[in-house]
Amino acid sequence: MSSFAPKKIFLPLDFAQGEDKDAEALSNAALDAAMSLAGRFEAKLLVASSLPPLLGVGGPDFAGEAAMALEQVAKLQHEQVEKALFAAVERLKESGIDAEAHIAIGDEGVAQSLVNKAEKLEADLIVLPSHGRMGLKRFFLGSVAERVAHLAKVPVLLLKPHLPE
Repeated sequence: MSSFAPKKIFLPLDFAQGEDKDAEALSNAALDAAMSLAGRFEAKLLVASSLPPLLGVGGPDFAGEAAMALEQVAKLQHEQVEKALFAAVERLKESGIDAEAHIAIGDEGVAQSLVNKAEKLEADLIVLPSHGRMGLKRFFLGSVAERVAHLAKVPVLLLKPHLPE
């Protein structure tokens, strides 16, 4: 019987969470867990975040001032996510973990863009924090973690929240 020893661990994190302290705590817990796994298996940690594509409105002739304002907001969000992503990877490297930053951009939805990126990077394990939403929140917001687990062709380790009540 062979044992499972991942060499590339894909860790998608939500760096666009804003003021959601639970999401931030969940991302930090997932980062710690993935660090532990990467250290244990001497694996490379592929830290990623998903972003929608920029609108590419091209100027005021296309859709006016509102479209240009939306484009600026999207660019700022991309910059903030990239900054947080690269800071997380630097933290990992300072801890002795082999890590890379990746952005998954796609208009096919968050879960599919993450799975596509993991496949492209040849990850053999996906470690994914789950918000653990229930009821109406889950119905309206969906579950990216559940969708990734369904779509992925490699094992997915879902980390459930253990947040203070």
